[in-house]
Amino acid sequence: MATISISRLVTPSGTFRLEGQLIENQKVELNQIDMMGTDGWFSLDLNNRQVQSVVKDITPAILTWAASTP
Repeated sequence: MATISISRLVTPSGTFRLEGQLIENQKVELNQIDMMGTDGWFSLDLNNRQVQSVVKDITPAILTWAASTP
């Protein structure tokens, strides 16, 4: 399990910063996720179903980032 911290991840779903763990380079478990809004960063509730859906949508981008980061 590797710790990940992404300060800016630009995706079709929005711009995010996040912290969590990468498990066997296949699964992501997030501890914190923030989204860039018009007034800056705001925290998202990881227990919210819509947020969980967004996390599912951006997981491939997170895995791509992890694969390209030494």
